[in-house]
Amino acid sequence: MKNLKKILKKWQYELTNFDRIIILSSIFISFNVIIFGKPSNDTFINFLIAIGSMTAGMVAIVFTISTFLIQNASEIYSSQYFDTYVNDKKDKYYYIALILIIMSFFGLSLSLKKDNNTFWVLILFSFALLGIVFILIYKQFNSVLEKINPLKAISTLEKIGISLLEKNYFDNKENINICIENLVQISIKLALKNEIISSKQAVNSICNIFIKLIELKVFHTNYLDILDRLLKRFMKDGNDELSSHFFKIYFELVSHAVKNQHSDFYIIFSYSFIPIEKAIQSDNLETVYQGVKYLKQNAELSVQSLPKKDNKIKNFNYLEKLDFYMQHIINENIEIALYAYQKNKSFILDICSEIYCLILKNLISHDYDNINKYFDEINKYCDALKFLSPPQATEYYGIFPYGNGLSL
Repeated sequence: MKNLKKILKKWQYELTNFDRIIILSSIFISFNVIIFGKPSNDTFINFLIAIGSMTAGMVAIVFTISTFLIQNASEIYSSQYFDTYVNDKKDKYYYIALILIIMSFFGLSLSLKKDNNTFWVLILFSFALLGIVFILIYKQFNSVLEKINPLKAISTLEKIGISLLEKNYFDNKENINICIENLVQISIKLALKNEIISSKQAVNSICNIFIKLIELKVFHTNYLDILDRLLKRFMKDGNDELSSHFFKIYFELVSHAVKNQHSDFYIIFSYSFIPIEKAIQSDNLETVYQGVKYLKQNAELSVQSLPKKDNKIKNFNYLEKLDFYMQHIINENIEIALYAYQKNKSFILDICSEIYCLILKNLISHDYDNINKYFDEINKYCDALKFLSPPQATEYYGIFPYGNGLSL
């Protein structure tokens, strides 16, 4: 009895306004037929045969249209996608329910007796079934429309991947990888159709699954190869907007990895060098500019993660990785600064200088043990700033109390 109440309560919430209107209309029409129509037995039998045939015809038409729509949409989806999403149980239940209702109409028409005291009950029942037919057909067709909508498909695959993760990663690893691979294929095909927003959404969904992996501490660097493959494909196709979007993706992954003290967070960051280096080689100024802003975000994250003077980190492995992380930022910053100097792009060089100042200033304030090697690195950076006049150089480096390596 409790289970029945739960099912009825669930159905109550799932009924839309359209469903309620159809049900109320069916009841209203059936009572009007009973009170005013008073159909004969033969008329009612013909009615049952007619609505049974009509329902069978509608199901055939909807099935044909649905198949046609899905076949057209299959160009952007992989075959695995249809196994995990398109052929879901819900659609099968819709068709099973419709077949049973059609059989009920024909069965009633054959079993109806001439002298039937429950004639009004059969009329009410038949109109109620007819209303349910329209609701099921509407829901099934709406389900098909959702399937061919890329944004809905992306959202569903993300939910499937995260729900499988929350249940058990090791038992559902293969299915999780299938969801990720489907999202990769959808993103590539949408990008080829110039659906940039939808393609970004697919990449974001991959990122959200990876963030969940990091939070559950089951993320490994092999997953980064998936992002790397996708990024290289976008770069090969010359899609700068999508390539630049990966800076945001990598920063989200790095920030969550640092927050959860994941041991490989600096490796995640190192993968983001690829679009920056490629942009420098191809002289893509916009991507370089997005890259240096991304570096500044990482610099801010790295100094926020530094332990305070009175707070010694017990996890020395994590502190060592944090040190590598800052060195990676500085080395990449030097490369961008050299590029900006050669191209005489002072607005990029200004951000590079801000990054260096931000890191070194915070290292000094935190009384960081390994600070001397960072000052050794600054000489390389000064080589990229030779065109600066002495007042400008003083403005950049006057904040540092140490003089080692700071004279131009």
